[in-house]
Amino acid sequence: MMPDWLPVKEAAATPRSWMAMANRVMLTRSPTLTSRSSSRRPGLRLTLRARLSSSLVVLPIAETTTTTRWPCFTVATTRRATARTRSTSATEDPPYFWTTMVPGWPCCATVSPLIGPLPAGPSPYRIRPMLPTHPLRIAATWQGAPIPDPHQVQLSLCPSPDGLLLTVDAPDWGDPPPPGPAGSTDGLWNYEVVELFVGDGGPRYTEIELGPHGHYLVLCFDGIRQRRSAGHGLDWAPTRAGGRWTGRVCLPPALVDYAPLRVNAYAIHGPPTARSYLAWSPVPGLQADFHQPDRFRPLPAPGA
Repeated sequence: MMPDWLPVKEAAATPRSWMAMANRVMLTRSPTLTSRSSSRRPGLRLTLRARLSSSLVVLPIAETTTTTRWPCFTVATTRRATARTRSTSATEDPPYFWTTMVPGWPCCATVSPLIGPLPAGPSPYRIRPMLPTHPLRIAATWQGAPIPDPHQVQLSLCPSPDGLLLTVDAPDWGDPPPPGPAGSTDGLWNYEVVELFVGDGGPRYTEIELGPHGHYLVLCFDGIRQRRSAGHGLDWAPTRAGGRWTGRVCLPPALVDYAPLRVNAYAIHGPPTARSYLAWSPVPGLQADFHQPDRFRPLPAPGA
């Protein structure tokens, strides 16, 4: 009889709290995945726990014990997608999944079932190419005069099925915050703020304002300064560090349902008597007026 301290199938390294077994995914005649594991006695408890959670399942696709940065989200998403997938005969090859990871948004992965034979190789996952990210650098005043690099604001836009993913990286000017708590704040343009205007070149457009202290404002217009709606909620929680503030937010499709998508971006800071107005695409006029949808431009090429 083989002692239980010897490896059964494969030699396993000394177990850690995060690694108790070596998995081998095996294809069977039914559309399920079976995991065989080998472990030394110190990892037996973790092995049994993993075996209970990764054995045969009743849905058409099994979950595999792959390592991810966001395991809880990935498993939950896989289960929802699996439940929506139509069951097939037990003799057919199972569908497989492609995982889409949005750049800078590991928690916004989406999983889409693609019917077809299981790909060759040990993993039933294939990675779809990342969605294109469009950079916008606010590098000039609203009239077009260039500004120093440390004063510039870097935005990135990533259209996805979940909406428009917006990333902000801006200098922290230390302006005082609005008096109210973080959240939707009318009149935010009177404080330090970065603004994104989104439209299609027609009269309708959306204005998104984001501040370094967690304040934001979303306004939808039917025409120039003709408000259609306001007070939309966003999940906005920026971080301030090293003289800059950064943040990411997903703009729901209902706020950015424009085609073709055209944008302009601005930044405002400074005391009331000496405000600075910056723009990605300069606008004409005797004073800074950002409500000019005819001046919105198409998204720049990815990586431009």
